[in-house]
Amino acid sequence: MAFSELDAEYKRLTRAVDDYQEHARQLASTVAPELAPSAPSVIIDQLDRRLATARENQQTARLLHQQRDDVMQQRGLADAASHTASEQLAELLQRHAMADEASLDASIDRSRRRDELQQQRSDLEDTLADSGIELTTLEQLADEHDAATLTTLLVQLEDKVDALRRDKDTALERLGEIRAGLQRHNGSAAAAHAQQAAQQQLATIGDLTEEYLRLHIAEYLLRNEIENYRARRQDSVLAHAETLFSRLTNGEYPQLEAALDDTDTPILLAHSTEDQTRRVDQLNEGARDQLYLALRLATLQENSRAGQALPLILDDIFTSFDDQRTPVGLATLAELAEPIQIIVLTHHAAVANAARELPGATVSVHNLARAV
Repeated sequence: MAFSELDAEYKRLTRAVDDYQEHARQLASTVAPELAPSAPSVIIDQLDRRLATARENQQTARLLHQQRDDVMQQRGLADAASHTASEQLAELLQRHAMADEASLDASIDRSRRRDELQQQRSDLEDTLADSGIELTTLEQLADEHDAATLTTLLVQLEDKVDALRRDKDTALERLGEIRAGLQRHNGSAAAAHAQQAAQQQLATIGDLTEEYLRLHIAEYLLRNEIENYRARRQDSVLAHAETLFSRLTNGEYPQLEAALDDTDTPILLAHSTEDQTRRVDQLNEGARDQLYLALRLATLQENSRAGQALPLILDDIFTSFDDQRTPVGLATLAELAEPIQIIVLTHHAAVANAARELPGATVSVHNLARAV
């Protein structure tokens, strides 16, 4: 190739390189101005890397858009399901005349509790059938007595169960002694006698075990009935007792609260106007007597409303009352004396005089010493 041709080819390549570099600078000034002052090779290398990164970002963006579309679709399905559930819930609330979801939750809890109680009842009926005790007999017993009477019966049952348990332990101990004697006198007349005694002890243990089972079941059912009785009547009785106790203490204790102690045993708390909370055993004697009177009167009021008015006889109830609270206690009894017959026995003439001075009250004062 002639020199002139080589020179022309060189110039052509030089122009191509210059054009390439100029094109790189123009491209850099358009897409990456910060690279424009750099060498063309640097510009091309950086732009190539940025292009690769942009392609990766584009692919990532495409995947993210797809995920977003999937999420939006799932959200649409969830919204539709939520709307359907809301419509069904509204229909359910309307059908059962319930105000809100909280009422429905409470109804569901009650239904679940009812199912549990029905299952417990079924289990107890099966156990009673095995023990020979009629459920209707125990239910009749519970219906015919108030909580105080049932509590007394329960204490009596517990005492009898404890006695039976001791008798059973004694019988088992005696049986062990008899069996030990059998091993020592095997084959003798004494052994035969011991064998007969062992059979008698086994029969005694069987009878005691059966009686223990009956009483234990009765105790369980009575305890449940007492708890049900307390749950049914606690709110109403406690509200009446709270009002009466506040009045009997001249407003010193305006609030009563039923609570549970650390062992889940039901206790009663009295809140004073001084923001102090006291258990019954922390009250002074006068306040305890006034609380007892308030609870007794509230229970009698509840029974009276149910058509079961019972008379009330109080013996020197005002012994622990001070001079300010005695007239208040008498006035409270006088107000309740219309539906309930109330008899107050006292050795103190001051109490009788205070009763006579009650304004507008129908009180009859009888001197028993003169009557005799």
